Amino acid sequence: MNEEKTKKKWYKTIGFWASLIVAVIAGIIIPIQLHESSSDFQVTLIPNVAEVAKGGSVNTKVIVAAEKYNSNIKLTTKSQNDKIDIIIEPSNGIASPKFESDITIKVANNLKAGDYELEIIGIGAKNKVEHSSSYFLKVIDPPFTPQEMVNLFYPDGWMGDINDIKLNCNSSNKPYSGNSCIQIQYTPQGSQTWAGIYWVYPNQNWGDKPEGRNLTGAKTLNFKAMGSKGGEMAEFKIGGISEKYSDSVTPAKSIGAITLTSDWKEYTIDLNGCDLSNVIGGFCWVTNAIQNPHGCIIFLDDIIFR
Repeated sequence: MNEEKTKKKWYKTIGFWASLIVAVIAGIIIPIQLHESSSDFQVTLIPNVAEVAKGGSVNTKVIVAAEKYNSNIKLTTKSQNDKIDIIIEPSNGIASPKFESDITIKVANNLKAGDYELEIIGIGAKNKVEHSSSYFLKVIDPPFTPQEMVNLFYPDGWMGDINDIKLNCNSSNKPYSGNSCIQIQYTPQGSQTWAGIYWVYPNQNWGDKPEGRNLTGAKTLNFKAMGSKGGEMAEFKIGGISEKYSDSVTPAKSIGAITLTSDWKEYTIDLNGCDLSNVIGGFCWVTNAIQNPHGCIIFLDDIIFR
């Protein structure tokens, strides 16, 4: 009799109730997990990283996979940039077990170089389920093709004592290459005691016109120069025009005052770090009566952006 009193009934034990609670919770969670895993999908980009030059395009693939998600899935993007065009073909499908789409990403010429994160999104028709995957795009400046300065700018920007200058853009006297070179003669007579010439774009643009030349990607401005006798002095530079519209190279990038020899010699203006997106003054020669008290004749050739 005492034994019977000390024995608890099975349904009053703590172990029973604990087991029952665990079983009930498991019975709820497991079906939920099974339902989620069988009615969901994943969006994957392969590859999800690329580098592209301005004006170019890249391709990638998006894979949408699911176990039992039989409803239509629409692919789109929320990356808002009017200079990046994202084309997805096909733009929808049913992931059972998966479908693939091709993505073409086109980059505008005037998109700023840098890193961009693009988001590709899958929207399921059933329960409006959404999943996304990121694409990391590095936009770089295109390789620069060497260009001759004289094909881009015009020698219209005469300065100082302009009557002291004589310019011949097609001199046959001692060209470095080809049949002609640039010859500049300076005779100091004017009251300002200095003179110079800017090669500008467009014609006669002293900053009153907004457009310039985009030379982005150029690293140097190389040119050949010599004096008729040797000892002639001059300064050569790029940029620096600043009126209503400013040259993107401001202040000017100068090689400084140099002394020429009677033989051709190559000179270089380093353009690294310069904003070359809107160059108005593509090249400049300037001198003065102190540097050349008896005047001078100089020659220029092969002025090339590289």
